[in-house]
Amino acid sequence: MRDTLYVPPMTMATIAVDAGEAARWMLHCHHMPHLSTGMMTEFVVTA
Repeated sequence: MRDTLYVPPMTMATIAVDAGEAARWMLHCHHMPHLSTGMMTEFVVTA
């Protein structure tokens, strides 16, 4: 199982997720300058 995906600039990626439990999950960029300018989002899994 992999938890990091490289997405080159100006491209898109499709992922399949088995969240396993109800929770708020964060998707974010691992480059701190990008993260600090808002390159993150979340999705919410509800029971």
